[in-house]
Amino acid sequence: MANITITKPDTFIMVDFGAYYPSAIAFSKASYNPIEIIKVYLYSDHIDVRESDGKRWRVKTSTETYSGALIVDTVLGVAPTDLEDLYNKIIALM
Repeated sequence: MANITITKPDTFIMVDFGAYYPSAIAFSKASYNPIEIIKVYLYSDHIDVRESDGKRWRVKTSTETYSGALIVDTVLGVAPTDLEDLYNKIIALM
């Protein structure tokens, strides 16, 4: 089973948590309004995505070793080539 896959079939960002459900995430899929994502930080080993309600998601590609982040396999059907590419793909969704 895949890790996280992110799509945007309309105005909302759709996230399928794949292999993280139900062991690490209580729900299998979620939709997010892009205007509720207020900040996206690129660190050397992960990305920190913050929502307006205070929720925080730490994500990474499969090549980063940071242990506190979830792996994103694809964004809009394309696998990120590195962490900066994943950051750019997330920003483009907003």
